[in-house]
Amino acid sequence: MTSPNRWTVDAEIERSKELTRHNAQTTVRHHYVPRVYLKRWSASHDALIRVVDLASGHADDLDPDTVAYAENFYEIEAPDVDPEKHPGMWFETHMSRIEDKAAHWFRALDDLPDGRIKNTNLLSNLAVYVGLQSQRTVRSRNNEDWIDRAVEHYGAETLFDIPGVLPVLAANYRIPYTPATHRRVAQQIIGTDLISTERKPKTIESAIGVWRNKIVPHLEHERAWWLVSTRSTLITCDEPVVLIGTKRQPRSRPVPFTTAPLVLFPIGPQRLLVLALRDRKVGRPHALTAAETTYVNREIAFTSNTLLFDTPGSNVAERVTVPPYPPARTDFPDTLTNYAEFVDALSPVTRWTGAPHWPQWPLSRWSAPPPTRRR
Repeated sequence: MTSPNRWTVDAEIERSKELTRHNAQTTVRHHYVPRVYLKRWSASHDALIRVVDLASGHADDLDPDTVAYAENFYEIEAPDVDPEKHPGMWFETHMSRIEDKAAHWFRALDDLPDGRIKNTNLLSNLAVYVGLQSQRTVRSRNNEDWIDRAVEHYGAETLFDIPGVLPVLAANYRIPYTPATHRRVAQQIIGTDLISTERKPKTIESAIGVWRNKIVPHLEHERAWWLVSTRSTLITCDEPVVLIGTKRQPRSRPVPFTTAPLVLFPIGPQRLLVLALRDRKVGRPHALTAAETTYVNREIAFTSNTLLFDTPGSNVAERVTVPPYPPARTDFPDTLTNYAEFVDALSPVTRWTGAPHWPQWPLSRWSAPPPTRRR
């Protein structure tokens, strides 16, 4: 078993906390899409990017510093949070340290040809970055908030007794689970000390736990990473980790991260990371056709929250049309009796929730299940 990446271990997190204690962060703009990433869509990696607001339809060339942020978004502060044990801005410090290294990781990708990435050290670091991006966004925060509300509404013990729920949660906590240990595991999770009784610190702490304990190990050990190019223009968005399903998976709810046949992450206007399940082969050609690029851009826009990002002078993002999100859920079913009902109640809406039909998933040449071998 390989060792966890340094950025996910307690010692490195404590290092970020110690740095924050001695040099407190004063930045109030917390970017949920890092500037080091967005600058890859600028002409010189140091200039403006094209920003399209899907809500208003407005488009403009803007400095990456002025977009995709919220004030004090990652500040962990509440009356019952110990500021010495949990300095308010430690997570912002930790992410800033990772982003400083990410510039080197992106340059390493730029030097690689299309095809499968085999550098295990680079892959481990990319798993940290892509996994973190998946958990740091506005929609991810809203989803964590909804889950916390569900726990308050039903009670943790009631949810844990729904068949199939506790094994999944135990895996998130890295707690071994068997049916014989069900009650003990439930009590162990219930007895876990919460960082706070207030929702924002709890949701941030939960997202950190999912990133460290579930997403990064999955991306590092259960995915094969491929680089793909296009001669057309790829856009990106404020939710740039894009999960691709198959025709068997409806678009009315998000595709589960660990079972999505493909995870896409654009890394520039002409390059795309494709993360396939290990039993899927991303066959040649490792290049998108113009039509495939159009469908990938549409998928990026479908996944976005409100913002699309493009290169200055391009109108690709402005030409994409997407349906609006339906209203978010505001209440819960009276009862939940099985895992499917649990997932449905806690899943966030997509742009296709409640729609009578939806478009096909792209890149079926890579997402289709492998053929069954005849004996």
